[in-house]
Amino acid sequence: MKNALVLFFLIIPYQVFAQSFNVELKYSYNQEREQYVFQAINSENEDMTVVAIFDKLYNLKADVRLPFIKTLSPGMYNVFTLSQANSRNGDFSYKYYVYRGVANPNINEDYRYLIPVSNGKKVGVGKLNFQKSDSENEPYGLVFKVSLGDTITASRGGLIKSIVDVDVDNTDEINLSIKSNRITIQHEDGTLAHYSNFAVGSSLVEKGDFILAGDPIAKAGQGSSEGGSSLYFHMTYMTLDVRDSRHHRSWSEWHFYKPKFITKEHEGELVPGVTYEALINSDLITQEMSKGEKKKYLKKKN
Repeated sequence: MKNALVLFFLIIPYQVFAQSFNVELKYSYNQEREQYVFQAINSENEDMTVVAIFDKLYNLKADVRLPFIKTLSPGMYNVFTLSQANSRNGDFSYKYYVYRGVANPNINEDYRYLIPVSNGKKVGVGKLNFQKSDSENEPYGLVFKVSLGDTITASRGGLIKSIVDVDVDNTDEINLSIKSNRITIQHEDGTLAHYSNFAVGSSLVEKGDFILAGDPIAKAGQGSSEGGSSLYFHMTYMTLDVRDSRHHRSWSEWHFYKPKFITKEHEGELVPGVTYEALINSDLITQEMSKGEKKKYLKKKN
């Protein structure tokens, strides 16, 4: 099998003005407490990160560290307050920016990912080379050599963040179109897993679904004239570093993440050129569940 495949896939940092998203940061004055109460409203259907910068803050103090940075799920939240620092009148002015996704995630390094195919299936693994990337670290991805029509499963549970299902014939094993079919899953810790090259119309999930590790998400698409197929897999996460010396469009950076897998014969990073046998069981599926969630899952399963 080929160990070096090229994925022509741009990672585009989500860094935009607040007005581009349906997210608002506003305030009201509480006379009884003599405080300015700031409220964030995320009307998008996904997690968004808000950054608030104060151009002027006179005789007022915040109850949070400034600049304010917070990832918010959809909803309405009281996020911080400004109070009088002394008896003099206070004054302030601010602006805010919104970024799509979870910023500075606390990555669960102990999680062990599943080979994204059915339990017991043997697949060869290759290295995914990126032709172009905006990531701040070395690009990293994997190619799983599967067969046409094989079931693609989730390596880790999470929220279906996006689905691209277009009519593209990916018969070239060297270059994968930027328009290639792909599913992106956001994990509990904010990392993202991207699964590319599934068959047109074969997606088994919808945007907004919450799935478990090992759940089917699509069917493998065509990859060669011999009926073989390649599943392209990579993971990313976003960091946000607010600095006055940099333009706000440069505050966020995207990074690749190297996951550690568990198979029937191996635990750790996968080695290109080696064939592995997928392992899916209850212990692996319930890795991130609480005792109550695990009990409920096992009861439902039995």
